[in-house]
Amino acid sequence: MITKLRIAAFQRQPRFNDMAETLKHMLTDLKWCDNQDVCLAVFPECYLQGYASDKPTITHRALRLDSEEFTEVASLTIRFAMRC
Repeated sequence: MITKLRIAAFQRQPRFNDMAETLKHMLTDLKWCDNQDVCLAVFPECYLQGYASDKPTITHRALRLDSEEFTEVASLTIRFAMRC
């Protein structure tokens, strides 16, 4: 049973159009959280793909649900969530 809830909030510079680099940094952050017994890691709402308001950019940065990148993000999330 968890008696304390450790939370980490991250503010990172977005790496526009570079999902591999973003995921590398996210994995590093989640490993740090694991070592610090953090149960909730909070990232900026548009950390993975950056802020965009025009349709071409949004379409270019969108992740398909069956993409390798989406699968990797889901896997990181599940691995991290199972520890708490």
